[in-house]
Amino acid sequence: MTTITKGKGRQSVWTEEIIQKMLELWMEGKSASNIARELCAMAGKELSRNAVIGKLHRMRKAGQIPEREEPRPRNQRATRQKAAQTRQTTRPQPRQAASGSLALETKAQPVAAPQARPGPELEVVSEEVGLITDIMELRHDTCRWPIGNPGEEDFCYCGRESKEGRPYCERHAAVAYQN
Repeated sequence: MTTITKGKGRQSVWTEEIIQKMLELWMEGKSASNIARELCAMAGKELSRNAVIGKLHRMRKAGQIPEREEPRPRNQRATRQKAAQTRQTTRPQPRQAASGSLALETKAQPVAAPQARPGPELEVVSEEVGLITDIMELRHDTCRWPIGNPGEEDFCYCGRESKEGRPYCERHAAVAYQN
């Protein structure tokens, strides 16, 4: 009986005898759980279903064993067929489309759109009053409303007095904070 060792002096459960028995049981179509139970009794060591699946997978990847081409055992095949029949019989039936006057009936009533409130009327004021040309000149109590395009030379800020800690003057706040 040859024992395959596994790192750090531990011995693996997978002896040549156990591997051969596992392959026999697998070729018979036994489940991994059943194979693990029989191998546990044979080896006298704990062996899980996942250990059997892993070993078979590694052996298949290494080309040591072929794919199992035999049909599944009768009981597994019957269970799958029964499940497929159950799925077919429990599918929801499509609903019939409404026709005639029922298709046109509706319980929803149209709702009028809310009326838009008129915005504050803005007086036309020359932008030149209080203009600030440099951002460094802005204070906490001056309007920061940008005027013009930031990439152009004539770009500036409003600079008028702002109220109550707001960043804009009364005129620009009316534009910025519409309800």
